Amino acid sequence: YYIESTDNTSIGHTLWRLKALSNSPAFFQYKNLLKETFHFTTALDISIFLNENKQFLAAAMTLCNEIASRFDCEQVSLGWQQGRYIRLQSISHMQRFEKKMNAVQDIEALMEETCDQDEEIIYPRLDSNNTIVKSHEAYSKTRGIPYIASFPLRTPDNVVGVLTCEKSDSQFTEKDITGIRLICDLSTPKLKELKEKDKWVGARMLAYVKNILSPIFGIEH
Repeated sequence: YYIESTDNTSIGHTLWRLKALSNSPAFFQYKNLLKETFHFTTALDISIFLNENKQFLAAAMTLCNEIASRFDCEQVSLGWQQGRYIRLQSISHMQRFEKKMNAVQDIEALMEETCDQDEEIIYPRLDSNNTIVKSHEAYSKTRGIPYIASFPLRTPDNVVGVLTCEKSDSQFTEKDITGIRLICDLSTPKLKELKEKDKWVGARMLAYVKNILSPIFGIEH
């Protein structure tokens, strides 16, 4: 890259941002989107903000707040896989929430509907889309939220979380969906890394041993 600037600080910051994004496999998958300045800049900025966090919940809150702000969402929520279920971890601009609240359980139902199908769910459903939207439809009617978009957070092995966005004033455009999808793909590796670090030592050791032994004692054997 040629950067036309004599400001060493600006040059260094730009290169740092490029390096942060290029380290992600999703960078190559979405390289054609680099022509769209909005997607590129937004994904790059959020990736850097996440890298500045040392704890999972702080990074999750940063991700939800940034997406809510940049895509004019009423609310953005992040859920993470715990056992067989998705549990809500963070809600934009909300430091604390009661996990037994009906609203929280309703959001988790949206996320599990997304996780189970391993598909993005855009509500109202597009005509060409055959995904099941029963929980999204019920949430929309109960909470009075007309537009909902849920995105699975994927690793090469499985879905580890779900991001759900809500809008009241306007539906999600194709650019919104593409941009949020890119951000999710770029953010998932960092979130997974921080989630693993947040575990107590015994849990990390158990997960490590499980990964080592799974090729030998996995269900396929």
